[in-house]
Amino acid sequence: EPADGADAGTALERVTLATLPKHHDVALERDALTGFLQYGHRIDPELFARAVALPFRHPGLEAIRAAVAEVPDPSRPGWAMTTIEAVREPYRTLAGELLARPLPASDESGAVAVTGELARNLIVRSLDREKNELLGAVQRVPADSSEGRDVRVRLRDLDAERQRLLAEQ
Repeated sequence: EPADGADAGTALERVTLATLPKHHDVALERDALTGFLQYGHRIDPELFARAVALPFRHPGLEAIRAAVAEVPDPSRPGWAMTTIEAVREPYRTLAGELLARPLPASDESGAVAVTGELARNLIVRSLDREKNELLGAVQRVPADSSEGRDVRVRLRDLDAERQRLLAEQ
């Protein structure tokens, strides 16, 4: 059996930057991981932890996100390389490409700012998803019920959190 765990008869195709789909969600996840691997130790630790705790939609980027989320101390020198080595095949090559990929910023402080913005965008995306689910739920529960009030309060809280995060950008 091959060392990377792939079945010889159905060898897994390596996932690379070039093979990623051209989709807004994939681009956000790709760019966020690039920033996290390079500058995650420089953004607010709570923001970093909250963003890397959110599941990603693309399986390869999700595998890398999960490895980043497992890092106990992203301020430790060499953590990104150790993380890449922990990513399972066929996604390890992609993880290495993300670490080496330039972020769209003119200098290091700009890259740190972009990384924080990408983290907030991931959180806002998650809040928007939850809001859409709640908007469906609010249609199914009586408006004057306890559950209806709870859904409306949660919707209000999500909107407030979203506005707070967007104001930080």
